[in-house]
Amino acid sequence: MSETDAQAFSPVDYFQGEIPRPKLQFRYRAALVVVCLAMVLLPLAYLALVAAVSWGVVWYAIHAFVLLEENRLPFIRYILYLTPVLSGMVIVFFLLKPFFAGTTKNDRSFPISHADHPELFQFLGRLCQLINTPLPSRVDVSCDVNASAGFREGLASVLGNDLVLHLGLPLVAGLNAREFAGLVAHELGHFAQGGGMRASFLVRSVNFWFLRVVYGRDNWDAWLNAASREGDWRFQLIALLARGGVWCSRQILRSLMFTGHAISCYLLRQMEFDADNYAAKVAGSEQAAGMLDQAFSLNVASQLAYQNLNRLWRERKLVDDFCALVVSERERIPAEARERMKASALEAKTGAFSTHPSDAERMDAIKKLAEPGIFVLDAPAACLFRDFPALCRAATKYHYEEENNLRLNEGNYKTVDEAIAVRETETANYNALSVIAPGAGSFWWPIPMDPAYVGAPADAAQTREALGEIANRVAETCEGVTETLKKWLETENRMLHLLAAKSLTEAGVTYESGHFGLADGSVALIEQNLAAKSAESDSLLQELQPHASHYSTRIAAGVQLLYDPAVSSQIPDAGTKQLEALRLVETLAKLQRITPALRELGRRVTQLQTVYQRANEDTKPDRLDRVATLLFRDLGRKVSLAKTELLGVRYPFEHASGPISLIDYCRPDDLGESEQGQNFNLAVAMLQRLPGVYSQSLSRLGALVAEVEWVCGISAKVPTSEPA
Repeated sequence: MSETDAQAFSPVDYFQGEIPRPKLQFRYRAALVVVCLAMVLLPLAYLALVAAVSWGVVWYAIHAFVLLEENRLPFIRYILYLTPVLSGMVIVFFLLKPFFAGTTKNDRSFPISHADHPELFQFLGRLCQLINTPLPSRVDVSCDVNASAGFREGLASVLGNDLVLHLGLPLVAGLNAREFAGLVAHELGHFAQGGGMRASFLVRSVNFWFLRVVYGRDNWDAWLNAASREGDWRFQLIALLARGGVWCSRQILRSLMFTGHAISCYLLRQMEFDADNYAAKVAGSEQAAGMLDQAFSLNVASQLAYQNLNRLWRERKLVDDFCALVVSERERIPAEARERMKASALEAKTGAFSTHPSDAERMDAIKKLAEPGIFVLDAPAACLFRDFPALCRAATKYHYEEENNLRLNEGNYKTVDEAIAVRETETANYNALSVIAPGAGSFWWPIPMDPAYVGAPADAAQTREALGEIANRVAETCEGVTETLKKWLETENRMLHLLAAKSLTEAGVTYESGHFGLADGSVALIEQNLAAKSAESDSLLQELQPHASHYSTRIAAGVQLLYDPAVSSQIPDAGTKQLEALRLVETLAKLQRITPALRELGRRVTQLQTVYQRANEDTKPDRLDRVATLLFRDLGRKVSLAKTELLGVRYPFEHASGPISLIDYCRPDDLGESEQGQNFNLAVAMLQRLPGVYSQSLSRLGALVAEVEWVCGISAKVPTSEPA
């Protein structure tokens, strides 16, 4: 909204009527009483456990001192006396150590002010009057599809009205003004729940304390584990007894933690019902229920938007307005898919540890209220903000740079329209490839490429005829390619699991052989399974080979005809596309050459990850190191080979950094310090990024060939294939 328009607009004028304070339900009152009791009893139970262990240690130290008063078997007597005492002291320390652990405060808020958005604050002020709740001390915005109310300074704000309101801008962008009014009324309704809000906050703080005691691990835990396995047996005995005591005490606290969590979640659900009451009274039952539906759709759209960002980030590009991207993604969800997702959400059930009731329960409760609503502004919610697009762009930049620690410049940004165009182009390219080479596109099953065939054909008419014949042959024989390729990839994946199991066995790591589909973990059985799967893999590749040959021939003919003057004269910007085709073929040929090495590289990475993830305190370090050294050595050779092959090969698409090599494209931001770490991190990055480059390159080349076939009258329709 511009300042000129804002001068004639006041959201306060669109409130018609008052809001009677909703009557608190019995379940809400009962939950509040139970939570207040838990708030007292849970800390007392924790302190009682610490006191009981401490008293037991002191009692034993006093009453068992008689063991030291006799001279018979003094060594045994000292062991019997000191072991329980020292172990008990360790247990008490572990129960109390969260007191000594520092806490980190991660306050990365993006507040907005009354001066910048006066209409919004007028709107909030009137709502607070109607709901009879204090004004928030601060209003924060973010790129989350969420809204919340809370204490600004945590525990320090509990005794006062120092409250913060958090608004997710994608919600503002995707809701109308009445739905947004219901959303804000819901959150301000939490402000009105003074006792419930404070009680739930305190009991959740207690639960978080229990969480740290039960699951928190640090260097002290590592020291205790090491002390129980190594060194003097007397110290091992003390450490083992202490570990057992720590484990038992943590299990007791774990049960208390889940009890407290279940109680607080029940109160939170009742608070949600109560806050929904305010939403219905302000927006109306129909709009409040619609707000829940729209919030769910926007959450799904947010996930799709992040997928789009991941695609863009391959070229170090991001959208400049994430909120607009979310709304755009929501509008692109087909109506049928949206209905399926809505039905799935309504089928969800409320669990004991759910902080919110299910959408179905909330909608039913809202609709039963049959409230007409008192806010009647019929406009997008964004009208309550001054220059909403600028705010979204600023919040988006903050989200990237402050919340995700990215360092960006103007060259990293695309508009939402540009980002959508990139995705549409890539989709069109994939669709074209599915016609030219059905089932192709997997990096692990590369189509043979040779830059030598790029150029005008010696006999254009013969090449055109051959292209038509091979296109017909592909159409006739492509059935079953996708299914065969799927079986082959499953076989390769099974071999990965078997190799991982073999490495675990060789490293002496204990594991459940059934998890790997094995009767036992013997190397002989694993080798037998590997041989069988390797033979199966070779057989499936033999089935796929004729199709790869057909696809290669078809693409080669199409690329050659792209250079034929009779064809290129009918293709827009043919010269650029000829250079693009050459670059793509060269890239694909290089990637094809390193595919076997990358496949082995993937196996080594999987083996190393599995060994280190499953290694436990019983694993013998010497055996583990021996296996890991061999794997790292082989991985280093494969990485060196891949680097040599890719040296000087240019990344074939636009990149924010300008022209870069494939190796630079793969190189992670944090490569590591040791040689082993650098090789491993680069290997992981290659495995993550090169398959996408291959798929994107082959799809783009397929789109160019499809355009040639359309010009030649071979295909019925030309797909969109203009580069974004």
